[in-house]
Amino acid sequence: MSKNNFYHLKKVEDFCLRDNRWVSLDWRLKPNNLAQLKKELSVAKQYAKKRFVNKIEVLLPITIPQELAELLYSENFKPALVELKFDLKKFTQASYNIANLNFSSQIKNKSALKDLLIEQADFHHQNLPDYYLAAREINWFFYLRQFLNDATKENGLLLLIEDKGDLSGLVLGEYLGKTAFIWELVVCQKKRHFHLGSYLLNQYLAKLKDLGIARVYLETMSNSYARSWYQHQGFTEVSQSWFSRLK
Repeated sequence: MSKNNFYHLKKVEDFCLRDNRWVSLDWRLKPNNLAQLKKELSVAKQYAKKRFVNKIEVLLPITIPQELAELLYSENFKPALVELKFDLKKFTQASYNIANLNFSSQIKNKSALKDLLIEQADFHHQNLPDYYLAAREINWFFYLRQFLNDATKENGLLLLIEDKGDLSGLVLGEYLGKTAFIWELVVCQKKRHFHLGSYLLNQYLAKLKDLGIARVYLETMSNSYARSWYQHQGFTEVSQSWFSRLK
């Protein structure tokens, strides 16, 4: 954390992202003080250039004033992600009548796993190309190693869905105390629109509730149909992020 507590340098290990270092500003509690935000953004830009970082991301509430949106657009910011939350206290497991499906937590076919993740990577890149790498740009050796490490760690939770023996979808996350985070939820493109995603998510939430988890968080792209899909599944939006690249 910098001495100016309104921004910090964020570092992540995610091989799908175009950037693994960026300057992050948290404006979730102060979206109306436009003059102060302009000063903070100017300071953050100077800091980013000193650290050779070319991306700035701003955390915001879901609803922001029009004046702030205009400021962000004028500074070449664009919407990136939305954070959503699910209250498991209100969760009731639904019943689905879908034949020939099996659930597993064991990865049997790494090639099929990679194919599924390639579909997801291209979906992300098509919706937000300045934020996510295309599948052809990803180092799949390191990405798959990271995925398998996340899936097998003590507090990780992986659920795979197979349709007639073929890997059709997966959801991967982790839990800390009473809170869980979903990192990936993927359904094979050919199997979408058959309620597999809803079925998979429902089973995953049921497992989390059995573990005593109270709340679940995830992020999805602001301009993706997944945003409204998660809302339909019962998630509520809690914050959003915008990003800009320095020239």
